[in-house]
Amino acid sequence: MNFEVFFMNSIIIKMMIALLPTAPVVGEYMADYEPAKTENAKQEQNKNELTETIEDIQAKVTTDYPKLFNVDEFNVQVGDSFDPIEGVYAVDKRDGDVTDNITTSGDVDTSTIGDYYLKYKVTNNTGGWYEITRIVHVSENPTDKIKPTPKTFGRDSDKNKTRVTFTSIDDVEISVGSDFDPKKGVKIYDTDGHDITNDAIVQGDKVDTEKVGEYFIAYTVIDRFGKANAAARKVTVK
Repeated sequence: MNFEVFFMNSIIIKMMIALLPTAPVVGEYMADYEPAKTENAKQEQNKNELTETIEDIQAKVTTDYPKLFNVDEFNVQVGDSFDPIEGVYAVDKRDGDVTDNITTSGDVDTSTIGDYYLKYKVTNNTGGWYEITRIVHVSENPTDKIKPTPKTFGRDSDKNKTRVTFTSIDDVEISVGSDFDPKKGVKIYDTDGHDITNDAIVQGDKVDTEKVGEYFIAYTVIDRFGKANAAARKVTVK
């Protein structure tokens, strides 16, 4: 595997992401998953399933990082249930369906009226990633309809499912002057459950704990099938 190429691609990806807005603006945060569904909402979803397949959508993705779908601003009626992943999917131009790689952070209290912000992040198998924040409104208005998703593959598909599991690689904030070990606490497991953390290569920015700023690093490992798997994280020194 050419890690110099991967490293340059990571830098390019980071530069592209840096151009995206960072405030909680709907345009920047792709918000489009679905809240608790009533029976009517479920029936409506069945009627509106996309005719496009994952392959059709994959052919339209041109970026070096995955694209998130159905993460638009969303309204949940107070008291309804809400699943931040329902209806959300992600597609990469090389890896295809990477929905299983989506992670979310943030909470929505559907018993309390207000605005909530959820962060969605998806990573492809070469470390390219995309992050967006979604605004979820809890109000007395009816819950929005869940947007349709492609029939092909889906979250339970094994065709493009990640072979490696990365744990404890959430974005992290550290204080100026503190120590930082990018592998501390991180665990990476192969598909058979074997710990392959020591095989991982850490690439990207060198985190300078004496300098305030944001740093982006990626963890890359080759699984037993010879396939490259990667995950990225942001380290903020403040």
